[in-house]
Amino acid sequence: GLEGVVLQNISYFAEFVYEKGTSYIANTTTPNEESDIAAYAVNSNINYYIPVVFHPALIFQYAYGSGDKYRTNYSTSNRPAGSIDDDKGFMYFGTFSGGYALKPVLGNIHIFRAGLSFAPINKISLSAKYNYYKKDKKEAPINSGEATLPESFIGQGVDVSFRWQMFYDLSMYVNYGLFLPGDAYDSSTGNKTFVMAGINLSI
Repeated sequence: GLEGVVLQNISYFAEFVYEKGTSYIANTTTPNEESDIAAYAVNSNINYYIPVVFHPALIFQYAYGSGDKYRTNYSTSNRPAGSIDDDKGFMYFGTFSGGYALKPVLGNIHIFRAGLSFAPINKISLSAKYNYYKKDKKEAPINSGEATLPESFIGQGVDVSFRWQMFYDLSMYVNYGLFLPGDAYDSSTGNKTFVMAGINLSI
């Protein structure tokens, strides 16, 4: 991975992950049938801090997790019967945030995000991001079986967040997300919304 600062006002972060190993093929007549894993992912971010009042920053993010056209679920290590060749479905470990409403698993997906953050008042910050989602392998779904139609366009959405450090030991936050399904979803699928608010107290 790489991380650093360019010209004092631009920070960047990028990491590349390659997975190897063995996955098992479920529901097969051959016991313990295996396939080799050859999956990879990219996570990157660029922030441009503009030296003017309110401290605005432009945010650009790109994340990618390789897909496997035979997979029906990216939250389990098993592949379905009939799978051939290497298992290219990336499975991530740890935490990853790719949108409040969709909550995408980093597998079989391209995520493009662009946004703006600023601090209109001391200890208060606001940010908004636009999200665009596209499949790596259009034949396969995403997450635990969403977006099952063989189309590349998953959808798009927005995220908005509010942070307020009221006192040194007391803060609050509000997160809002909206996801609009694309061609990979059935026409009957509705929009997804997400709202979360909380207060943090340090003792």
